[in-house]
Amino acid sequence: MKKPTPQFLAEIRNGSIEIHAKVAFKAFLQRFIGKRVFLIIKPVTKTRTINQNAYYWGGVLIPISEHTGHSIEDLHEMFKDMFIARQEITWRGIRRKIPATTKTKDTVEFSEYVDKIIVEASEMGIRILSPEEYYEQFNINIKL
Repeated sequence: MKKPTPQFLAEIRNGSIEIHAKVAFKAFLQRFIGKRVFLIIKPVTKTRTINQNAYYWGGVLIPISEHTGHSIEDLHEMFKDMFIARQEITWRGIRRKIPATTKTKDTVEFSEYVDKIIVEASEMGIRILSPEEYYEQFNINIKL
């Protein structure tokens, strides 16, 4: 399983990079002294929106729950296990796999995750409303 890559928040100012967690970053760099590395810089993306999350729990998981009889909480855990890689951490010298989370997914990653669940549901004959159709039921014009 792919090891998660540490990420450090920074800002580019006057042609220089300013790392926010300087001490942690310097400690991390110690692992690579004398080695060549790749440095990837990308813009910070927004984490999943409240509307995306509401659609997921109400518009996606509830219809699947009604069709299968499984609770939305159980479905949530199962789909995370199916579609999001478990994280590996070392705790007291022992490598452990911990459950994945949707909380830190950005808007694109979360949409891709929900799309996989919708495909899974459609393969079972369960129709999931689009976000627009879902919110239209409540006379809410929403943008995800």
